[in-house]
Amino acid sequence: AFSMVAKPQGSAARPLDKKKVAVVGAGGSMGSLTFGFLQRACSLYGTGLGDYRAIAACADTAKRLNSVLSKNFCLAFANEASIKLTDLTSPESLVARLEGWDALILGSDTAAGLRPVTMNTYESSPNDKCFELYWKKPPTLMRPDNEEEIVTEIFENILQAAKKAGVKHVVYVDEPEGTTKQGPALLESCGIPYTLIQSAGDLIAKPDYTYRVGVQGDLVLNKSNNDENNDFASAYEGMSYEEDVAALCVQCLMTLDWSKSRTIAVSTAGPLAPLKNPKRPDQEWCVNSVALAQLLGGIQ
Repeated sequence: AFSMVAKPQGSAARPLDKKKVAVVGAGGSMGSLTFGFLQRACSLYGTGLGDYRAIAACADTAKRLNSVLSKNFCLAFANEASIKLTDLTSPESLVARLEGWDALILGSDTAAGLRPVTMNTYESSPNDKCFELYWKKPPTLMRPDNEEEIVTEIFENILQAAKKAGVKHVVYVDEPEGTTKQGPALLESCGIPYTLIQSAGDLIAKPDYTYRVGVQGDLVLNKSNNDENNDFASAYEGMSYEEDVAALCVQCLMTLDWSKSRTIAVSTAGPLAPLKNPKRPDQEWCVNSVALAQLLGGIQ
């Protein structure tokens, strides 16, 4: 069913360019899964992706991210070169972290947690606190009462900083129960071309997942105007897997033209049927990613 894949218009169209991509909220489950798939894609020729970075506020992200990478991505690891700590409330600091980077991935269901500033980073006193972002909240996270306001303001800082830093494309996942509802408006106002992925239902994590499982669901994608997405959501109600949508974010960068903005509604029609002649897991950044490439190639 997936023998023919349209010619990519994104990073995979120029594999030698090795685009650099940053992820926001990598300490949460969606952020860490997206980072893990991005890290694998950057290691393989043909993706056009060459470097990865987590934009984070404190060392708690490193601990949580590496816990997921070691388990779900079979002893993968992110070191200080790929986790850049910065004050997320400082536009100037964010611009410095994003200069020279090509794309950014983030999502609406991002939690904020008050954490100590990591020593020897940007603290002004030993007791300084910072707000850290987690794309899909950790179960033990204490969340502030004004979380929506905090996340929306930090997202605005990040997107405006990305614009000043020369970021060329943003991938944003919008969920029905996301922390902030302002993502689409912030994308429009920042002026960077974007891919807005709107989930028709909740995103759930599969227990004991590893990258060798790959894409699990038979995803249904619909490129449409925002007005049409409501009809799509009612037609395909239900969950999608976090892992599938995380991989979809990375595939969007490979397949879709970065110079254009678009909105894509996503849902899952059921389990993905086994593909013919699949590659070995070590030959793919994500098993069954050819299914994502074909779906995106059909709507670009």
